[in-house]
Amino acid sequence: MTPGCEVVKVGLLGCGHVGAALVRLVDRNAEAIRARAGVGVEITRVAVRNLALERDVPLPASCFTHDAAGVVADPEVDVVVEVIGGSSPPAA
Repeated sequence: MTPGCEVVKVGLLGCGHVGAALVRLVDRNAEAIRARAGVGVEITRVAVRNLALERDVPLPASCFTHDAAGVVADPEVDVVVEVIGGSSPPAA
């Protein structure tokens, strides 16, 4: 995160039940997060397996990608959160 930054940009790996719930929680609690943390939190990139799947989250379609490694490597992303389900490690 850049010093003096007012928004922490989050990259999310996975947007199933847990990832979608996280997106909704961040959206719904944006003001409380800003008040407590002193910075905003914005989910800016989301890597998913299926781009065609309809998702009930308050994010534009342009946030979604197949490229998990690209989300991790994106210099604009300050924090990466991995919420991919399953019992094996995610493939990069």
